[in-house]
Amino acid sequence: MSKTPEFPEVNEVVVGKVTEVTNYGALLKVSGYTGRGFLHISELPGRGLRTVFERLKTGQTIAVKVMSFDRSRGQFNVSLKRVGDDESKVKLREWKETERAHEIITEAARRIGVAPEQFLPDIEAKAERRYGALSEALRRAIENDETILTKIGVPKEYADVICDVARAKIRRKNIVASGIVEATLLSPDGATRLREIFLREIASAAKKQIDVTITTIGAPKYMVQVRAKTSKLAQGMLEKVLQSSASAIEKVGGTAKCSIS
Repeated sequence: MSKTPEFPEVNEVVVGKVTEVTNYGALLKVSGYTGRGFLHISELPGRGLRTVFERLKTGQTIAVKVMSFDRSRGQFNVSLKRVGDDESKVKLREWKETERAHEIITEAARRIGVAPEQFLPDIEAKAERRYGALSEALRRAIENDETILTKIGVPKEYADVICDVARAKIRRKNIVASGIVEATLLSPDGATRLREIFLREIASAAKKQIDVTITTIGAPKYMVQVRAKTSKLAQGMLEKVLQSSASAIEKVGGTAKCSIS
């Protein structure tokens, strides 16, 4: 079993839970890492703050950007003010979906009688290779059937239990439309610029009360999923997102090829 990493990457946006608050800083626990996040008062948005207590409280969940490491203390320094509102909303939504997916697989493992700490990483790795994220595989499974999971190598008897737990915890009534964007942007900050373009598309759809997710399925391919109340609305928004994304990528010197799956 691989060792849990101590720190995330510099400039990575992560989600952490506030575990301790002082006048001048806060400590965060970030799932998947052994190191603690430290947020100094100077990295909080707004002016004139006298203490961190004015902005944060213990137990709060926030999206922050990793700035640097302090290995002697086992900490990584993070910033809240350097994360945009759109990026924060997207990251927190992704985090909530991931946490719920983990809860589903953990509960399924207990019902099956296998160790969750071994079962979860295996199922999650298989789901990510095919569907980009475990949460997406579970959504597709409850909207279709257990074959969504058996296709990625999950035994049918396990897939049935996972679907039963997922259906009890996830209630989806929306229609799903999916597509693929093959995007290439050959510049030093190409990955960052692509992410900014996708975040704008997600935020724009959210203003229309439409759920759009864009996940990497192996560079340079990105999976786009749109959820809406009707098939017509989902397909229409999917086409708009694909066209808009491709146009924005080409505008900054990249190439993009879109397809509907």
